[in-house]
Amino acid sequence: MNAFEDRLAAAACLEQTFIVTFNDSCADYKIVKYGIESTKLSEAHEFIRLCRDDPSRFVRYIPDSVLVNVNDRHACNTTLIEFKAATTGIQSDSFANSLSHRCPGMDPPVWRQRGYF
Repeated sequence: MNAFEDRLAAAACLEQTFIVTFNDSCADYKIVKYGIESTKLSEAHEFIRLCRDDPSRFVRYIPDSVLVNVNDRHACNTTLIEFKAATTGIQSDSFANSLSHRCPGMDPPVWRQRGYF
């Protein structure tokens, strides 16, 4: 695999864990997968990754997911979500630790299994 594919694989694992955990624990909102990685457009990435025209940039930067309110059809507060992953490792534990402290109820078991906390 190349670096882009490695990042996609890492992001897919983390993203799927986050989406399932969030959707299982929140009744009012759901995260729905969306974006270039969930379509056949990812096959074209190598051909458009250096392009600077508006359509290419639009396709390349489509957010990964969308958060929607599933309990109130009139609550128009849809939020676009972009997941990021790096293959170079975490430089500091402070970000992950601060999330754990601010969101104590959101503690996916996979985080502990993989040694993130």
